[in-house]
Amino acid sequence: MYTSLLHVLAGTVREKFLWISETAAVSAAAIAELVSGNERTLIAGKRVALFSRDPQVAAVLMILCDGAASEMLLLPSDLDAEGIHALCIMAGSEIVFADTEIALEGIQSFTLSIPVVVGRRPLSLSAVVSGLRTIETRWIIPTSGTTERPKLVVHTLASLTTATIVSSKYEGMIWGLLYDVVRFAGLQVFFQSFMNGGLLLMPDRTTNIAGQVAFLAKHTCSALSATPTQWRKILMTGESQLLALQQITLGGERADQNILNALSSQYPEANITHIYASTEAGVGFAIHDKREGFPVSYVQQPPRGVEISVDADGFLMLRKEIHAEQYLGESRTIHDASGWINTGDIVKEVNGRFLFLGRANGAINVGGSKVFPEEVESVILEMEEIALVRVGSKKSSIVGEVVEAFVVTKDNETDFPQLRKKIAAHCASRLPGYKVPAIITNTTDIDTTTAGKLTRR
Repeated sequence: MYTSLLHVLAGTVREKFLWISETAAVSAAAIAELVSGNERTLIAGKRVALFSRDPQVAAVLMILCDGAASEMLLLPSDLDAEGIHALCIMAGSEIVFADTEIALEGIQSFTLSIPVVVGRRPLSLSAVVSGLRTIETRWIIPTSGTTERPKLVVHTLASLTTATIVSSKYEGMIWGLLYDVVRFAGLQVFFQSFMNGGLLLMPDRTTNIAGQVAFLAKHTCSALSATPTQWRKILMTGESQLLALQQITLGGERADQNILNALSSQYPEANITHIYASTEAGVGFAIHDKREGFPVSYVQQPPRGVEISVDADGFLMLRKEIHAEQYLGESRTIHDASGWINTGDIVKEVNGRFLFLGRANGAINVGGSKVFPEEVESVILEMEEIALVRVGSKKSSIVGEVVEAFVVTKDNETDFPQLRKKIAAHCASRLPGYKVPAIITNTTDIDTTTAGKLTRR
């Protein structure tokens, strides 16, 4: 019989709450109330889409649908009605479950709210689950690339949880969620907490980062995962000093030595892990030595569950025991005939390590030469005056494109015209001329996607 999320929940010992947000807390008893209702009958064997801007409702919906729906499309929380409809059509969704009313032509829509179990004896989740008939649900997840139209990747619960570690060392761990819970990175945090019976904190992601960090500190968050860009924003807040972290995880973007050093300095007692993962490949491998890139030895002696290769063009290739099979609606598989997945990331060997240069499809073409924005960003971030940076391109009638940098300084009183010259000189000392930003602009903040990555334009 398929072991669904409901079976996992019913079979583990839980604290009072599964997760806590700014406004509510959800218990297993609330899940039991929903399971005993009609919702699972509505979705049994159907292709279902889930949408919620409230991560608690989204998490409840995932638990409710896994094992009941034939397919479950996870809709990112930043979509508008047009985007929701487009992805539902792509996936062939028959039903949309949401926390607000959504009118979609040709698709049934239902709203769901989490019941409050107060003043009466709650239902036993184990008793409710014991009689349920379950099927293996296909999880449909949109890619979170910053430069391309999303594709729909078909996963199973097994392929999504290959890197989830269930261990006594995670007992009592309190996890923080800064990602959209239905994005691949958010799912990894959710599963790591859920499978270990932990408490998951869900700050309001519409508030500023300082407010989110304050919420996490208030509830004694001990494990936190974020992109390098998010970590840079966290470290810019005074509230970051209130966190007492045991586990720090980075993923989603290149983790350069600057951010690894900064986190090591701020949280010297924490384990720091850089995860390499993508929606297509799943979680590939982890690096624990607080150094950027990964050891060349991983190619000959790969981590458990994955093989690693680098082809002649520098593309990082992975071959996994359990992985997503294909993009929904496309006949081609994600992997080649030999099982290798081209990640689309370019790496370069330097002093016994493979360093990430950037995404192949994100390179800037300057007069026929490729520039990876991530490489230029890493160089600029070496400067102590710089807090955040985003590098992109600007059209040029002479060379096609030139490199453009937007920077956030640590000190608002900085003499920026002078700093602009200093940034250009620093880049010129570390990079070939065509990689040096031709335009350097000061800004107060840099946008990120719901996946926590820099917004690439």
